[in-house]
Amino acid sequence: MGVGLVVMGLFWLKGGGFTFSGLRLPKYRGVPGFFLFGVAYVLVSLTCTLPIFLAVVATSFATSGTGQGLYQMVSYGLDMGAVVTTVTLSAALFQGALTRKMRVVLPYVHRASAGL
Repeated sequence: MGVGLVVMGLFWLKGGGFTFSGLRLPKYRGVPGFFLFGVAYVLVSLTCTLPIFLAVVATSFATSGTGQGLYQMVSYGLDMGAVVTTVTLSAALFQGALTRKMRVVLPYVHRASAGL
């Protein structure tokens, strides 16, 4: 896996890229689109946040008891919900401005991520 990532990084550093021209995604608008975005975001973000969540909550349960463990679990859930809500609302409300800014930065992001 590591060798594959290094090869892909070198490919991107040289200006290469990948396209998915045959991939056709359905365009959902309105409430179904927001709902499906939320579901997809939750499923993908679990791969990053679940280990941290389990470590924080399990440590709290083990060292401080049930009350503190439940408090940590609820706090973590509310904080993550606030972050996702803020990102979603920002994307919906400032889509035009964000898109313009990202198009300026995007050519550099691929090279920078390849170097990482």
